[in-house]
Amino acid sequence: MTTEDNVLASSLKRKIWGKMNQKDDPLQRFFPESYWDGLWHVNEVEATLRKCGTNPTPDLVNFILRKAPKIFAILVTMRQPERIISFQHKDFGQEKLPVEQGLVQDMFEDENDSSDFYDKQWCFVSPIFTKERFRYKFSKFHRLPYTTTGKKANPGASHYSKVKERSIHAKHIDLWPNQVLANDDHGNPRVAVKELLSSDPGPAEQEASVLEMVRGLQSDHMIKAIAYYQHGEKHYFMFPWAEHGNLWEFWTSGSRARLDKAYIIWVFRQLTGLAAAIEKLHDLSQSRSCRHGDLKPENILCFRDGDDENGTQTPAVRMVITDVGLARDHIERTQFRESTNTRVSTKRYAGPEMDVNPGGPLSRRFDIWSMGCIFLEFVLWILYGEKELVECTKALNSTFYQTIRNNSGRATAEVKPAVQNWVSYIRKDWRCPKGTALEKLVHLITDKLLVVNVQDSPPPPPPNNRPKSRTYAPGMRKGLEDILKGLEANSIKPVGDRPPNDPPAPLGPSHSISTTKDGRLAPMATSTRYVSNGSIDRRTTARQANTRLNQSDRSGIKSLQNVQIGFSKLPDAGSEAHFKGLKDGFKVSDLPKTFLDAVSVARGLGLEYLWIDSVCIVQDDAEDWNIESKLMEQVFSSAYCTLAASCASGTNDGFLKARPVRRCIPMTFGEATYYACENIDDFGTHVDQSELNQRGWVMQERALSRRTIYFVENQSYWECGGGVRCETMTKMNNRKASFLGDANFPHSAEKYVKGLRIEFFQDLYIRYSKLALSFAFDRPIAIKGLENRLLSTFNTTGGYGVLDRYFHRSLLWKRGGETLRRIPNTRGEPVPSWSWMAYDGSIDYVSAPGGKVSWFSNIKSPFSRAPSDSSGHEDEPLALEAPVRGIINDPPDGSIFLDEPAGALTQPMECVVLGSGSTSSSGGFQRHWVILIQQMSNDNGPDGGVYERVGVAVLEGRHIDFRDEAREIRIQ
Repeated sequence: MTTEDNVLASSLKRKIWGKMNQKDDPLQRFFPESYWDGLWHVNEVEATLRKCGTNPTPDLVNFILRKAPKIFAILVTMRQPERIISFQHKDFGQEKLPVEQGLVQDMFEDENDSSDFYDKQWCFVSPIFTKERFRYKFSKFHRLPYTTTGKKANPGASHYSKVKERSIHAKHIDLWPNQVLANDDHGNPRVAVKELLSSDPGPAEQEASVLEMVRGLQSDHMIKAIAYYQHGEKHYFMFPWAEHGNLWEFWTSGSRARLDKAYIIWVFRQLTGLAAAIEKLHDLSQSRSCRHGDLKPENILCFRDGDDENGTQTPAVRMVITDVGLARDHIERTQFRESTNTRVSTKRYAGPEMDVNPGGPLSRRFDIWSMGCIFLEFVLWILYGEKELVECTKALNSTFYQTIRNNSGRATAEVKPAVQNWVSYIRKDWRCPKGTALEKLVHLITDKLLVVNVQDSPPPPPPNNRPKSRTYAPGMRKGLEDILKGLEANSIKPVGDRPPNDPPAPLGPSHSISTTKDGRLAPMATSTRYVSNGSIDRRTTARQANTRLNQSDRSGIKSLQNVQIGFSKLPDAGSEAHFKGLKDGFKVSDLPKTFLDAVSVARGLGLEYLWIDSVCIVQDDAEDWNIESKLMEQVFSSAYCTLAASCASGTNDGFLKARPVRRCIPMTFGEATYYACENIDDFGTHVDQSELNQRGWVMQERALSRRTIYFVENQSYWECGGGVRCETMTKMNNRKASFLGDANFPHSAEKYVKGLRIEFFQDLYIRYSKLALSFAFDRPIAIKGLENRLLSTFNTTGGYGVLDRYFHRSLLWKRGGETLRRIPNTRGEPVPSWSWMAYDGSIDYVSAPGGKVSWFSNIKSPFSRAPSDSSGHEDEPLALEAPVRGIINDPPDGSIFLDEPAGALTQPMECVVLGSGSTSSSGGFQRHWVILIQQMSNDNGPDGGVYERVGVAVLEGRHIDFRDEAREIRIQ
């Protein structure tokens, strides 16, 4: 062999390695398909064969270059190029790749060599995604042609999937004509890869079926999936990457909308395109239709559309609806459907049908309500900008509707007063006079989209009395289309002209002062019936079946506000018999002393209405209590202020008491005299550790109140989101006061990183679990309003002490004391055993190091499962589904925390593995975080059944039976 052969053979090796992509990652590296053509020269192949002692006959060289370049490359990397002769003899070309190990075993003398060939082939068989094909199935060893990994997308919290930006090699993707994808710095298309966290093929197949149908829609405003593929046991979807993020990110990116004609036309082209896309989704064909089910700004992506320097001064952005895969496919189109599984809608943008008719069928017009919410937020952003949009959405807190109940307890819904206030404010804006494009859009939203009624009215009554009905997608699209045509034809102005007095642009609805004048009701009073028939001391107000006290300052301006007073012990006033006596009116002087003091304070503040929950809720009426207790979030968050009678020992004690004498010493310095007084500022002792604040209900009252005045023995304190103020003019700040006194609880936690957020909610639940309740079964209800706020702020779902975004860590609670006690289910919904709210007693959480535990995705949360697999039995507690494994080799007692240590286990204890730590470098056993369970029933046969939680543990791998296959079970 000559020196030249050595050089040429080395050149061939360098070419193979040099063209390899992701070469630093042995599990990701692949050889791009585009490099095969012309990669090798004949003399390099011949030199390589001669170097290993093989005669480079023309037939062999031709076989390598034409039929087996990939096989030869594999053999070169194995340092066994001479084995190519065996492949030639069997006419084994590269079209047979990839192959199972057994199919190439005859080509090698050593089994280890055939195994090596099997492993190395994956670098050279990276797939190509074509426009003609949508579905692919790859071995877990396949190297996919991704060149880089970018940022994680922000679609909102989900236990269903996660999305990442990737770059795919340009030669491994075949695009549709006129399809343009964003490219990275190397010219490779950027794509979004959505990974489903569950390996269950059912949800993946449903999503793939819908996306495959949607690929045929002729709409530039509906996402078109590039591919669906299974990689090993995992399921993935590939989409184009949106360079400008989602619509919410577009709104909050710092850019400001303009009100010129070109910009407003661009806006209406986008809205019309979105509406047309929804129309096509709702009407795929004569026999098939879909409902999206989760429309929200985060599911509207903003793609680059043309050149940013287009000279039109309008955004080079095209808005596209995504997450269509979770839509529900309907075979027969009717107004209402059979109850479907697409109940994954983000609560904020969900239609009122979710609460008015829970579990009932949802029509396609569910999407229309969601679009109405989005369009109204769009108007807020256009007129008032990013900051005002954020303020308004924070103030709204949850849905665009509120539920109310009539005298029979039947739930109905109405547009929230806050939303009505937005609309009223916009219509008074001089930029939105009647007939302008933005005014017409607001009219379309209020009259056709944000309409509670979805029934097609039967034979109509007279036209003026006919109730409004929510429109279908064609009506929404046509309404927008008409406005757009008017703008383009100059028959409609985009906005109103500036008045002659040149007023500034209004700041926005959050800057308006909402007061009640001339007897009109404040927003939170829309569901209340008011009766005024008596003097200042003998006026009562009826709210459905409840009674409020009220008084007037005779100023002519009636400020309708709520004032809550808390007690460490509920009085007996809330009985049905006593309540009937209150409804006919009573003298304020007949009230207990603590109530009378509350009336005095309310009068002093000029407030007309006072809410005392022990009087206004009939305590011994289960139905009234169930209805009213769920509305406490509205009462506290809408109240002007909350009065806390911290120094009152009962209803007859009062809280406006004579103060202890405060000693002071005068000190003279020159001509100035100073007074030194004893320090009386001790908020921690006076408030945090007071008897009142040891009650479970009070934590929620404190957190949800906008501002609270605490009456203690020697002074009063004022608490709000800005901190604590004392009568001594001292200002106090601490993290606890920051979130419990936050006027928009818990938004002070929004700035926390993930670890602090976890610490935040765990600390909150630990603290709550230590508080006392008169009735232990009130545990889930006394914190319900606070929990709803927490879920909304963290943009997740959940309940019963579990946040879906931090699902696994939420389940790792343990007893905080010697034992817990299971609470009998005597009032309200049944509480599942995996929730600490099912037990009486303090809790803590098992420590799990941040970033060092791999949490398993095969545990199905009852809150974020998509599609939902609800059992439909309302009297059963929520169930989570998970694989169960046995416990072996007697784990040490110190690693197990039973909920009720003294309780007898009726079945063998098993476990569900939530997550695993890394293997110890010192050779120790791998740790696993588990919940302990036992079987309650065996309804599903020996391979399933219903289980309940009995504890939590941190176990080493040797104590968990990983040998046998896990069984799927339900834990209630």
